[in-house]
Amino acid sequence: MLTDARQQIYEAKFEKFLANKKVKAGVDARRSLADKEDFDIYTKGPGSPSKKSKRCKPFVDPSGP
Repeated sequence: MLTDARQQIYEAKFEKFLANKKVKAGVDARRSLADKEDFDIYTKGPGSPSKKSKRCKPFVDPSGP
């Protein structure tokens, strides 16, 4: 069965796309498993008791220095 050369190129590129998509899914899964859990939830964020959290506030107090 003879097919057009352009169609063969298209099919080859599409197969490569699908293979790359599967590889990317595997890489993303391994990367998500390698992420470390956020253990420092008490000293981060604007509502935390940390002194450094003052710089995380979303607004500036106009009456402050």
